[in-house]
Amino acid sequence: MKNGDPLEAAALFTDSAVMGSGTGGPQLLVDGVESDSLDVPVGSIKQIEVNHSPYSAEYGRPGRGRVEIITKRGSHHHYHGNFTSTLTNSAVNARNAFATFNPPRQHSISEGEFDGPIGSKITFTLASHYEINNDNMPIHAVTPDGPLFTNIKFPDRFTYLSGRFDYRTRQTNKLVFIYNFKNKNRVNQQLTSFDLPGRGTTYFDHLNDFKVLDTTTPSSGLFNQFTFTFRQDRTDRSSTVDAPAILVRAHSFPGQPNRKASKGNRVPH
Repeated sequence: MKNGDPLEAAALFTDSAVMGSGTGGPQLLVDGVESDSLDVPVGSIKQIEVNHSPYSAEYGRPGRGRVEIITKRGSHHHYHGNFTSTLTNSAVNARNAFATFNPPRQHSISEGEFDGPIGSKITFTLASHYEINNDNMPIHAVTPDGPLFTNIKFPDRFTYLSGRFDYRTRQTNKLVFIYNFKNKNRVNQQLTSFDLPGRGTTYFDHLNDFKVLDTTTPSSGLFNQFTFTFRQDRTDRSSTVDAPAILVRAHSFPGQPNRKASKGNRVPH
């Protein structure tokens, strides 16, 4: 995986023409259902196919920019599980030249997956992904209240949960129930080295996704799949400070004013 994102690696093999105007970009299918993002733990992915049968009449539009994701299904005979964790810490990093000290930084990713049978007809797959990213950016500025030396924190928290149950009702029919959960919380976004802390925004992304797939194969030449999808997606972005902004014309030093020193021409620089 490239940068821990399987779609970044898959994008290397999509046709560059799909990025042109009017195409809408690459088409992403997760378990046969079109989606705008991959909101599942990496541990729940079985395989990724790029440009598989690009001219098939099964899909709404032809082309060579389709990425198909197939999630894992549990085994009927054995239980399987795996757990992985990666960690990086500022204890082994050098100090930024503009910082008075080396601020604490940490980035960790933990993933787990477990699957197996429930009786003779049902299998299950459970997967999770939890990511912590604690980063900082040094600020060195002169404000109406005097010099400002501080580090702005960028705490990120990403949680993904996935569950899949496969139920073989009979030899020619199978029901699949899939549930995906996503919760992303990012604080102090959209800040640059020329911004004061009050210019940060908080980003929140929450998802509940439920799918039912009913697959029937009455003969070797006939295949039918019925798909039901329910998706609840909420995205919010808000400012960390409720106050008017200062924008310095012809410069790039925005910030929030001090209410006790809001008069005059002195501005952060």
